[in-house]
Amino acid sequence: SLGLTDLDGDGHADLVVTAPGSDTIDAAGWVLPGTAEGPATEGAVRLSADDFDDTEGLGLLMGGAGIAR
Repeated sequence: SLGLTDLDGDGHADLVVTAPGSDTIDAAGWVLPGTAEGPATEGAVRLSADDFDDTEGLGLLMGGAGIAR
């Protein structure tokens, strides 16, 4: 799935793309920073489930519907 949201508060929509995982493949996500011209590949970040701190037991999940609780 994908979505546009201003994650860093700079007034430009960042592109967030997620891919679901399975029993054998981990889920992944990518964030492309927004610019005045649109999403940029420079500064893109790849996220995996290990990038999310769940020490408070929130049960965060990454999947085809995005990042959810």
